[in-house]
Amino acid sequence: MGKRIVKSTYNRYYYLRVRLSEFFTEKYHLSDIPLREINYQFIRDFEMYLLIVRGNKQSTIAQYLINVKKIVELAYKNEWIFWNPFVIIR
Repeated sequence: MGKRIVKSTYNRYYYLRVRLSEFFTEKYHLSDIPLREINYQFIRDFEMYLLIVRGNKQSTIAQYLINVKKIVELAYKNEWIFWNPFVIIR
């Protein structure tokens, strides 16, 4: 934190990690899952978890998903995963 990452950015990713951890525990009974298991259904399930279980507003949910998308895109660009579930192929 400081020169490259401001506190608000750190906080956004910190709380994303907390929410994902809660979601993994509730849905999968695990503390974490491999990146390769993130797919479209996972994203939808996480969105519904935030809406129904956590009671978040749509703007909050959108911010969480934007941050998840950034992580997934980074993983795809680094070839840690081989497809991006946020990209819709028609």
